[in-house]
Amino acid sequence: MQNETTRFQFYRPSAVLRVTGDDAFTFLQGQFTNELRQVADSVVYGLWLNQKGRVLSDSQTLRLQGKEFVLVSTFSSAAGIQKRLEDYVVSDDVALTDETAAFAGLAIWGSGCGERLRGLLGGVPESGKFLGDEKGWIFAGRRSSAENYEIVGPESRLVE
Repeated sequence: MQNETTRFQFYRPSAVLRVTGDDAFTFLQGQFTNELRQVADSVVYGLWLNQKGRVLSDSQTLRLQGKEFVLVSTFSSAAGIQKRLEDYVVSDDVALTDETAAFAGLAIWGSGCGERLRGLLGGVPESGKFLGDEKGWIFAGRRSSAENYEIVGPESRLVE
């Protein structure tokens, strides 16, 4: 029987931006490369492009509720994503808040990672969904084609 190996790595996300306001959904939908019309507790990976279609940044977009979203990126800077979005806020009721400094991440991958998380948390999110609340979110990662997850939350909660 092969030994199951689950690996993990703590990291600092490059961007954690909260987007709120009455126009948050329609504004983000018009700027993002993928469909955001999912229900609350959904997560969608996509890109932020310039006017010529050049990729500027990427993010996981978590829909907390109808008027509240969180953008999480491992590699793209919060300043870059925020500037890109602020350039297009004209008369929209949209507020962008950079919360990156308060958040940390934990990447989990390897054989048995889903089972270990089920044992610790009681479950793992379905495809296209996330689990959690303001204390942290868990969603499928993009670090490998094999099963892997990201947990992003306030640094004080993740390192306890």
